This record gives sequence, C-alpha cells and structure tokens, in this order.
Amino acid sequence: MSNKSYIYALVYNDFPSLESLVEGPNEIAFYIGKAKNPDEREKQHRYTYKTGHEDKYKFIRELEQQGKEWYSVVLKEVDEEDNRPWEYWYVIDYIRKGSPLKNMRYGDLNKISKDIKSKLTQLANDRSVNNIDDLQKKLAEESMKQNYPSSRKIQYRAILKLLRFLRTEMDASVKSRKWNIYDLGDGTKEIKAEYGMKKKEIAELLLPEDRVKLDSLRRKIEEKHPLPEFSTVGDQS
Repeated sequence: MSNKSYIYALVYNDFPSLESLVEGPNEIAFYIGKAKNPDEREKQHRYTYKTGHEDKYKFIRELEQQGKEWYSVVLKEVDEEDNRPWEYWYVIDYIRKGSPLKNMRYGDLNKISKDIKSKLTQLANDRSVNNIDDLQKKLAEESMKQNYPSSRKIQYRAILKLLRFLRTEMDASVKSRKWNIYDLGDGTKEIKAEYGMKKKEIAELLLPEDRVKLDSLRRKIEEKHPLPEFSTVGDQS
C-alpha cells in the first residue's frame, strides 16, 4: 500500500489571446483536491460531473458546453507522515494567482471557520503567510482562538465553584477601607478583593488570561505612579 498522497488540481485549457493559439493554451486551475490515487480520483470526477450538484461539477458542465477540455494534474507528492496542510497551501497559492477555484469545502478548512471563502481570502491576503510552515502556524492559532471561548467558560465555572469567602478585613493604611478575603481552596494564597465586589466579578478577574493582562497593566501604571500596597484582587498560587 502506498504511503503517499497527492495534491492535485482540476484544470482546463483556455485561449485568451491570438498569441495563445500559436504558443499554446493557458492551463487554468478550478479545483484543488487531495487523493491517494489521482488517476482514480479523476475517473470519479468524470463519472460524477454530469449529475453532481457541487460548484466544480456545474463548472465542468459549463466548460463542456463551451467545448473546453478539462483534466487533472498532480501538484505535489506528500509523504503520509508529513501532516502539514499542503492542500490548504495550494488553495491559497492559487487564490493568489487569481484562479477561479470552485471548491465548496476547500479541504477541511470548514472546521476552522464557518465562512470558508472569507477565511481563505483572509489567509491569501495575509502577507505573513509565505510558506507552508507559516500557514500551519496560522491555522494552529485560529484553532486555539476557536477553542478558547469554551475553555474560558470551563475555567470560569471551576473558579466560581472553588472561590470561598473567608472574612472581611479593615485596611489600617486607609481609614474605613474594607476588603473581602477569599481563597480557592487548600494550598492557595488568600485573595484580597474590593469590598462589595460580587463573586462573579472576582472569578472573571482570576481567569488566567485576564490575570496576565491585569498584572501587565498594573505594572505599567506602577512604573509611572507607584500605588499603595494593595490590589483589587490579590495574588493566588
């Protein structure tokens, strides 16, 4: 059994000018795919295009009405252990070349964004994506962004469940200033919260990403304007 897969394109021949009648046609890609056996995959396309409802098959029917020939070409041979998103890279590369791609799914990018074409256009216009490794990094970032909201909710619920009120304290350095003291269970430091803050507000501030942002902002402020020795929400371990 072959341990290779192949990125292929469906293309057609176009004669856009008088010169091309002599020099030969332009080869225009209209679909990018991935297959273990590209010859067999082309046969499947030829069997399906007459009744297929997908955009590529509608386009093939238009080509045949115009008497234009279409066929498949292999763009890249890929080892099975190479898990980089080669199919996506060639889709983006051909979008940049101005090819009229008719992919409905564009590989599995629909797992990353509901608005597939918009996402692909965005990636094609992103000049920080210059090669396959840039694209792999960018897709990983997109996946993390998508997964973060649910992760954030889980973290928030866990913090809210553990957050335990201990006592109220008066601040000797500031007359009549009160703090509510909490902790997050055994082994954590006490959390000094502004008096009157709701537990939900405290839980929001204790989310890891918000803590990083809050601490960064606090450091910047303290560099310019040193603050008294207290904070809205105290440190935790």
